[in-house]
Amino acid sequence: MTDKKNQTGTIHVEPVNNWRELVVTFLARAVALTDDERKKIEEALPEDGKERATVSILHKNLRAGGHDELAEKIEPFMLEGTFGPIFDNANMKVKMSVRDEAPNFFMDEAHLLHDPGTSKGFNRLRMRSTFVSGLGGWAIGEEYDDRYDTEVGGNQLLVSQSINEQGEIEGGLPTSMSMDELAAIPKRPTPPQIVDYQEDKRYTLEEAEGIEELAPVVQRLKERIAEYDAKLAEKTSCKIAEAYQRDLEKPELKAFKEMSRYSRKYGFPMVCTLGDKSEEQQLHWAACLLLEVAGTWPREDIPKQLTFERGTALFNDAQQLLANGLGNARQVSGG
Repeated sequence: MTDKKNQTGTIHVEPVNNWRELVVTFLARAVALTDDERKKIEEALPEDGKERATVSILHKNLRAGGHDELAEKIEPFMLEGTFGPIFDNANMKVKMSVRDEAPNFFMDEAHLLHDPGTSKGFNRLRMRSTFVSGLGGWAIGEEYDDRYDTEVGGNQLLVSQSINEQGEIEGGLPTSMSMDELAAIPKRPTPPQIVDYQEDKRYTLEEAEGIEELAPVVQRLKERIAEYDAKLAEKTSCKIAEAYQRDLEKPELKAFKEMSRYSRKYGFPMVCTLGDKSEEQQLHWAACLLLEVAGTWPREDIPKQLTFERGTALFNDAQQLLANGLGNARQVSGG
């Protein structure tokens, strides 16, 4: 669980056992409770098993007990932010908002005491409100109809934990780590899928293509995959162009560009054989060759939909390389 006022960039993961502990732990960090305030909150929360403890119920009980100042202190955390869906499921009053602070992670071995219906509803809302960073507001989850959602994008972190022969816990995540350490843990892309919230099932694209009744949903999933790939390619293309800009002074790149300009003068013209391809394809392969020579970007990570922004060094150099190569080709062929 991260402290919203934490300036060290460290994430702390704390397990909690029940709703009372979850609410108290969260508020202790979120609003910096004094010992006296914490005691009042513990007294105002319902006992486990009698009523589910939420921030909204706590706020109501504090008001009833005459603790108006403390109630006002926790009021901003009733329905706002990432904790809204967790703490106020009772009346399904959920208001999502995007915040700049580091995310809060809550873990409960009892799955936060959600019943199956509430849990599915919360997960559905959560995925529709989870956005992929840097992709122009791309939401991973999208409603198809009342029963089905499609999910495209994002990464998943798989963590395993076990007990060895000595009874010691192995694996898992450290209880405290820097945000950089968390980011460095290997992750893998989450495969696109269709979620059936009525039957509580998930289907990958390959699985869903074999089910006739899912054909319309499969079509929408394919459309979203194409849209996502295009956005991802655009983002990666920008990074590649920036990296190439930094490599402009590399001796091997400068020498290669000089050779493409003057090779015909010495009888060894560098020719381009892509005259029958579209300008887009020609630019793509010219840029790939420049990136290969400069060692700017791994070949296998260059998107097939590599895009160019006019005026960038990569676009200008690719355009010049094409002009040299195509001109040499015409000269050689006598065209």
